[in-house]
Amino acid sequence: MKAELFYDPVCLETLVRINGRVTDQTDIFGFLYPVRRCLLQAWLPPSGSWPGLARQVAELARGEETELVFHGREIDWADLSACLDGLSDVRLAFDLWDAVEARRRQIETARAMICGLMRERVAMEWGNGSDVYKTGSDLFPEVRERLEACLTEDPPWIYAVASEADERRVQRETGCCVIEEQYLQSFERLSVLDTLTRSMRRSADMIVCRFTDETKLSDFRTYCGQLPGQKPRFALAGHDEWKEALEEKYGEPIRLRQQLQALRSGAGLLEELLAGKDELSARIREMRRTQEESPELAHLESRQIWLRSLSHKMDGVRNALSQEMTAIQKETTEA
Repeated sequence: MKAELFYDPVCLETLVRINGRVTDQTDIFGFLYPVRRCLLQAWLPPSGSWPGLARQVAELARGEETELVFHGREIDWADLSACLDGLSDVRLAFDLWDAVEARRRQIETARAMICGLMRERVAMEWGNGSDVYKTGSDLFPEVRERLEACLTEDPPWIYAVASEADERRVQRETGCCVIEEQYLQSFERLSVLDTLTRSMRRSADMIVCRFTDETKLSDFRTYCGQLPGQKPRFALAGHDEWKEALEEKYGEPIRLRQQLQALRSGAGLLEELLAGKDELSARIREMRRTQEESPELAHLESRQIWLRSLSHKMDGVRNALSQEMTAIQKETTEA
């Protein structure tokens, strides 16, 4: 039997293919379905009711020689192969598949389309013999401002935990965490590790415990080594090597995920404009019945014309943003 795993660290999606066929939740081989949209490093070990990948693969093989091929980044392959090392019936293989690069291209395409639509000059029909053009930015300045704010926002991907309030806030996020010495006042405070890795939001190695005192760091590292399943990073203040490690493994995928979410929010603003098209048309009809030509009516008619143009081009934006991993995998393989 041949099992293949395609892992996308940007959208946190794992596709399983058994003997060339993609599995789903109804398939007896759909063993990864419960965790298919979680961070790989979070579902390699056991967590809650999840028994861990090694046990799942062993049950999948059941004594039958099985080839498991991982398609993804080398840095993720290293973690997966270490997890499955020692399974006698499973032969592991690696195929480099740069899903991160594929998602980056997707994001660049969608961003260019969304920004291009707002800048596109559309001819107005009431030009009195001369061509008059307006852009979406001209006609909908409030949307342009919201769109610019949405697409230029740079949210953090590393969060500091120095208080209980910080802990509660970080629980809602999915980025990396630095737990400061001032928070780690006792060994009992290491229970925060369970809290921050709960529900597979992040893996233990996305957490850094940072100290100013080297002896205290050593004591906490020794104590933490006795905790099952918790292997955070430890660092001295002023020594930032851990940032490079986190950047390589998690930083870029997290930022690309944030950009993709921002683009979907931006596309949502354009969808809101289209959703108000009927209301705008009704308002224009009413004004035509009750008023002479006016600057306000001309402005509304210009908006109507531009929205017609937008409605013909939104499918391209929707397709760019809804590109599924199977399509990206096929595209990347063919490239």
